[in-house]
Amino acid sequence: MSSNPDFNWVIERNKCSVAIEFFELRKDADKDAKVRHSQVNSTNIGFQVLPAENNKNQFAVRRFGNGKDAQITFDLNGDHILISDAANNTEIRVTVSLNDDGECRFRVNGDGEFTRWQILKKALEQLFFENI
Repeated sequence: MSSNPDFNWVIERNKCSVAIEFFELRKDADKDAKVRHSQVNSTNIGFQVLPAENNKNQFAVRRFGNGKDAQITFDLNGDHILISDAANNTEIRVTVSLNDDGECRFRVNGDGEFTRWQILKKALEQLFFENI
């Protein structure tokens, strides 16, 4: 629990919005894709983040090359982010909220407390590291 006597949960919760976190996820996913791309560059497989055409509320992280094409899609849908892997028929529904320490955290399918990097690991680990 925040010990700051001036802590205002309403102000902090307003800053902890699903829209803000969606765009932060996109920035971090782009960084992760660039790092992974540089690590596997000699294998003719690459990674990139693709914004959706005419839809700022959607992006995909794509693996391409050597017949290993696949992608994970991130969709901002009002009060949640839907992360989809169509090839494996999986979806993760992500929301945000303040925890009891006043920190903005993600929930996956209504459970847990996760940081941004943990959400990206859940979403992208298989794409980045399996079947390469």
